[in-house]
Amino acid sequence: GMDPYDLTKLSNFATKKHLPLHRVFKMLSAGQSPADLSAPSEAKVKKIFGDLLFFSQLAGTQNAGRVLYSFLERSGFLKDLVEKGGLPGEIKIKNIRIFFDKVKNFSELSEDDSMFSFAEHLDLLQQVGDNPASAEAELEEDAVNVLTVHKAKGLEFPIVFMVSLIADRFPGRQRREKIPVPDELLNEELPERENYLQEERRLFYVGMTRAEKLLYLVWSKDYGLKRPKKVSPFVLEALDLPQSPEETLRTSSLEEIKRYASRFTQNIPLTKVKEEGSLTLSFFRVDDYLTCPLKYKYRQVMRIPVLPHHNLVYGRVLHNTIHFYLKHRMSGRTINEEELIKEYFEHWINEGFLSREHEEMRKKDGEKALRLFYHRQESSGRNPLYLEKEFRWQHNHVKFTGRWDRIDLLKGRIQA
Repeated sequence: GMDPYDLTKLSNFATKKHLPLHRVFKMLSAGQSPADLSAPSEAKVKKIFGDLLFFSQLAGTQNAGRVLYSFLERSGFLKDLVEKGGLPGEIKIKNIRIFFDKVKNFSELSEDDSMFSFAEHLDLLQQVGDNPASAEAELEEDAVNVLTVHKAKGLEFPIVFMVSLIADRFPGRQRREKIPVPDELLNEELPERENYLQEERRLFYVGMTRAEKLLYLVWSKDYGLKRPKKVSPFVLEALDLPQSPEETLRTSSLEEIKRYASRFTQNIPLTKVKEEGSLTLSFFRVDDYLTCPLKYKYRQVMRIPVLPHHNLVYGRVLHNTIHFYLKHRMSGRTINEEELIKEYFEHWINEGFLSREHEEMRKKDGEKALRLFYHRQESSGRNPLYLEKEFRWQHNHVKFTGRWDRIDLLKGRIQA
């Protein structure tokens, strides 16, 4: 970087002369040095001004993605992060990738994908409080999945923790519209408080039924606020309790005092990849490596999350709906065609699609495919022997893991 003392000289000169810093940099680049700077600082200013001119001209002819990538390439910023390594560098690389996904989505949806339009787009995102997307849960990985109830629809896990189950949070408070719509303009009645509670209760039920073996319902009276919190009424309903239990763990006086201790950041050492021992392979790991070894490193080793792609979202919804149908057939229950389509619509996930029109098109394609699947399955009369059957084996130091979507017993022979 530039010497702070020299930079202060330029800043003071610009303030004294009521000039923008860009104008001062231009003067220095033209040989009119406004202050006595060191040779390295003068060279740095000239390079910065040259880059500003280059990217200003590039922004007039290229889209936002190419301008930003040219900056990373010309400045050597991304190269430095990769070479230095370490946890801070990996976090920055991860954020850059997420940022470029936003750039890509903007370019695909906007007619004007210039740098100027993208800058305005970013301002709007910040105004509405946009946050980077979180990672999608990788069901093949042995890891903790942190999901909202909506995200968890159609999924199941051996152990589930439902946290922060307090009143006014689950169920949350029903908020009125900031700009109410006149009743005369409404084609249907808005949900009343009772209907709202019923919808929240259904969500709570969805969360509970994600657990295959163990379910933990977690709440606390003390969240570090002035007033104690009450347990969610849904918890009392689920446990068939008339009121919340009297015996609760209380915060000690020492713990309350420690809340006022100064905060500090802890440098967490980066876990290095084991060079020896067993190597675990799955379909996704192998597919990522065959696609690109660097993709394998970023996704499987460095665990950089990716935004949901519409093909994966579409495939997951179809998979879960078919699993719902076959699971009921195995238990002896008959599912008609409309029940199958209803399950599909109720668990549809509207993420990753290029536009609203693109989402509706894929949704109709999925309905058509499910109806065709239903008639073929009903006419075959076959029921699966297993669903989502896991398998593992090891060859020398390599472990293979995965699952069979479906296994049938046909004429005494196993068919997967």
